[in-house]
Amino acid sequence: MNRQRLHLERLINASTIVPAVNQVELHPALQNRDVIAANTRHGIATEVWSPLAQAAVLGEPAVTTIATAHGKTPAQVVPRWHLQEGRIVIPKSVTPARIAENLDVFDFDLTVDELSVIDALDRDGRTPPSSTANDRASIPPSRPASAGDSFLMRSCAHAPKRACARRNQ
Repeated sequence: MNRQRLHLERLINASTIVPAVNQVELHPALQNRDVIAANTRHGIATEVWSPLAQAAVLGEPAVTTIATAHGKTPAQVVPRWHLQEGRIVIPKSVTPARIAENLDVFDFDLTVDELSVIDALDRDGRTPPSSTANDRASIPPSRPASAGDSFLMRSCAHAPKRACARRNQ
């Protein structure tokens, strides 16, 4: 799934099946609090898409200050923030050193004050879709729910028939 709150509510109201996971763009500059609240309300795990905002948040003074205090990099502080907030976070990298860095986030905890400082960075800072981004990554939160139906139909063209049979009823 990659749904905003209104899409998610519509799907849940029209079905007896609640999604297990909702993947959404979420990072310190875009915290999607209404989606997170809806996920929590329905028992849906939140998986983070673009957890580092394509590296855009790594230069934030608050993040770099926290990283220095823990002897970590900003690229370790942000995933730690996600983990402590209870989210599924899988930073993308093909570089062996960065993959190792991504895994080295379990030997420290951010304080309540540090979590609050990162929480305060929210500013609706969507990352622009890359040239390879699919339709799901570019659905704006203000898009009417009926537009999401056409996305479901397009997605079903490439999915197994069983997976989409209920959606198309």
